[in-house]
Amino acid sequence: MSSPSPPDQANLAWRIANLRRFDLNLLLSLHALLHTRNVTQAGDWLGVTQPAMSSDLRRLRQMAGLKLLEPPLPIPDVAESMYWSAAVDRDPGHVWLRNLMRDIASALCA
Repeated sequence: MSSPSPPDQANLAWRIANLRRFDLNLLLSLHALLHTRNVTQAGDWLGVTQPAMSSDLRRLRQMAGLKLLEPPLPIPDVAESMYWSAAVDRDPGHVWLRNLMRDIASALCA
């Protein structure tokens, strides 16, 4: 029976150097995204902001050579509405907050 051959030092060095090109922390971001299926929740899970999470995923996409595809169907716009309890319909604080939120949403959509 022959003894196992020692690892080829040149091959091992090449594999280590090749591995250093990758940021293995990006795998944590991928794991969080696959677990939560939501970029914002994945960021919360890891304790980072949503833009930082998006940046990690962009870097992971570039590193792996992945391409984003257009969805095969048109995605309709989502209508957003505010609902509140009848008990607070005339509460001055709620009226002020609803008006403020409506004005901000209108300015963002304009």
